[in-house]
Amino acid sequence: MENRTYLDGPSKIAYRTYGVPDGSPVLILHGLFGMADNWHTIAGKLVQAARDNGSDIYVVVMDLPDHGFSPWVDELNYRVLADAVVLTIRGLGLVRPVLMGHSMGGKTAMLTAALNPQLISGLIVVDIAPRAYPDGHSGIIQALEELPVSQLETRQAADAALAKSLPSAVLRSFLLKNLRQEEAGYSWLFNIQGISQGYSELRSWHHTDARYDGPMEVIAGAESDYIQPARGDIELIQQYCSDAGVTMINGAGHWVHSHKREEFLRVLTEILSKWHIL
Repeated sequence: MENRTYLDGPSKIAYRTYGVPDGSPVLILHGLFGMADNWHTIAGKLVQAARDNGSDIYVVVMDLPDHGFSPWVDELNYRVLADAVVLTIRGLGLVRPVLMGHSMGGKTAMLTAALNPQLISGLIVVDIAPRAYPDGHSGIIQALEELPVSQLETRQAADAALAKSLPSAVLRSFLLKNLRQEEAGYSWLFNIQGISQGYSELRSWHHTDARYDGPMEVIAGAESDYIQPARGDIELIQQYCSDAGVTMINGAGHWVHSHKREEFLRVLTEILSKWHIL
């Protein structure tokens, strides 16, 4: 079973659920420009793995603020994102879920865990370290801001227009999943202006004193430049959590769960089995 629904109350955070509510909870956070739908296959595979093992799991994948079907916010930073995660945990009555996040979602998960360790049972971070990163998205943001989405007549037209500045068809396909057709034309699900204004905060990390003492595992792409052992990123992870384990998946880039899905699932299910979730 899977569905999209919204938290009660003013936050109206959107989320999808998989499995049964009395199963072991896992809460997943997507990355920049992403949404819950990106994790549909992984969530379904986790539910099946639990069933194959004779157990139940309850996977919740939320749309973070300014993304997907969740509300837009006045200011986008990791404290705002972490607060939304806490609202979701409490609003859904999740009892100490495993918290997993990719990229921006991984940083959000790390801050959430550091501020509220009592709310989670374990932390899984996918291809991100607790550090500031150089600008790698301003060109994408500019291309999205300049695209006259309300004047577009087809998705193909949007793709062709973006191709002039974003040559990667894979990247364009990922971004265009956020294009929504309305009566007056197309619009973005994500808040591109909010992301643009908050981007410097998202690539930064002002929480260098943050620490987490619970179970933590990092799954990284060996071909990604987001976690580089030679740069000291492993040491930064272990300063944040001294017992953190790090698994590098060969042949995978930043989108580890997409580039090497089966290997990612193998590592993920091993972690969840070790923690008695599966």
